[in-house]
Amino acid sequence: MSTVITLTYLYNSGFSLDFPDRFLVVDYVQGPLALPKDKPTTFIVTHAHSDHYTPRIFTMEGAHEATYVLSTDVEESPSDGKFIQLSRTQEETRRKKIIYNPDRTLRLEPGDSESFQGIQWTAFGSTDQGISILFEVGGISFFHAGDLNAWKWPDWPVEDQDREVSDFMEVLDDLENFPVDILFAPLDPRLEANAFLGPMAMIQRLKPQMFIPMHFREKMDITQFFKEHYQDQTKTFLTEITGKGQQIRIRS
Repeated sequence: MSTVITLTYLYNSGFSLDFPDRFLVVDYVQGPLALPKDKPTTFIVTHAHSDHYTPRIFTMEGAHEATYVLSTDVEESPSDGKFIQLSRTQEETRRKKIIYNPDRTLRLEPGDSESFQGIQWTAFGSTDQGISILFEVGGISFFHAGDLNAWKWPDWPVEDQDREVSDFMEVLDDLENFPVDILFAPLDPRLEANAFLGPMAMIQRLKPQMFIPMHFREKMDITQFFKEHYQDQTKTFLTEITGKGQQIRIRS
């Protein structure tokens, strides 16, 4: 019997993945999100940047039994070398009790591969902060890049641009050994003409069945442009994002 999985675009790099027996949420900060009452929820956070992470994932309605897969840079305890500050508020204390509870939270850094909540999670590097992450559910492998991208900023010196691309390709060298069916990766219009370099490199080397763009915030037109101009260069299905709450259904 086939299974239908529903992916919902939330905002920026945030998505929910609704499976028959579980509900995953990646890099949520805003958007239409209602947690189910009839199946377990797991939040995934690739890094602590404010466009990928909000502490509300620990307190929002329906999250009282949620579990978490977090990059190790999320909610670190600051220290001045003499004292460790546990928390500043009661709310932060409650969060940290969840974050550092191994029964509810798996914390990952690049190179880690751990089983948690019946899923194998493998963390890869990023060319910014935190991790990118690979996981398989229901026989389908998903890779969410976080901020992994070829950040070739047009106004940077050539040597800095080359270093960014080289660092990005090194992560792909590691990732290329793993199967990827669904690829979530940045398509950032701020990079101008260079915005398509990272996504196309991932698509060409990983050969996923589907590419889902992200990290464009309100500038969704770039997803239509990408599909119109690059679909004939690959067998990977290029998804166009048209608005918050857009659903993509996958049959496995």
